[in-house]
Amino acid sequence: MKKLTLTSLYLLVFFSTVSSQGQYSYKNKGYFNLSGISYYGITRMEEDYLKDGIDNLVTKHPTNHTHGVSVQTVNGWFLGPYVSAGIGVGYDYYSKPKLSTFPIFFDLRIYLSNGRNSFFLYGDIGTVLGSTKTYYIKSGIFTAGLGYKFFIGDKHSLTASIGLDGKSFAKSAYQPPNPVHAFVINSTIISIGYLF
Repeated sequence: MKKLTLTSLYLLVFFSTVSSQGQYSYKNKGYFNLSGISYYGITRMEEDYLKDGIDNLVTKHPTNHTHGVSVQTVNGWFLGPYVSAGIGVGYDYYSKPKLSTFPIFFDLRIYLSNGRNSFFLYGDIGTVLGSTKTYYIKSGIFTAGLGYKFFIGDKHSLTASIGLDGKSFAKSAYQPPNPVHAFVINSTIISIGYLF
């Protein structure tokens, strides 16, 4: 009986040690994928209509019923316990007026702790890709915000963040007539992600 108790105690300590080491070894290191969804609360949306290089009309769209949603994925690497960098792609959809964009961006995150759960600062900078019907010129993306990462298992965690997002781009059709519609969109962005 005493031998069985000692063996059970030894196994309990052994597996607890292995489990804690496995959890610790996963913290903020190596390759990662972060995929998630975002909601854009539009604070400013302006459309500039240009035809034959002439600025014809500027429209300031009302923002009280305008919003956007996005799905994005980032693949990257932890450069150290406090810094990660990656490349992201996504699909954004805006309502009123209806717009679809395909962003590609560089993602940088600074973690304020090396713990399993940690606050972080993040920033994205990039451009917007076109589609089969339209192409984008002079495009730019910038996002910055604050978030929190928390584990839901040994190797999987969720992130929640809030930030400010700015996009400016001009789009035109491939087929004539091809006037240019230039947009400036500023938003408050709320995101939820899955990190593994």
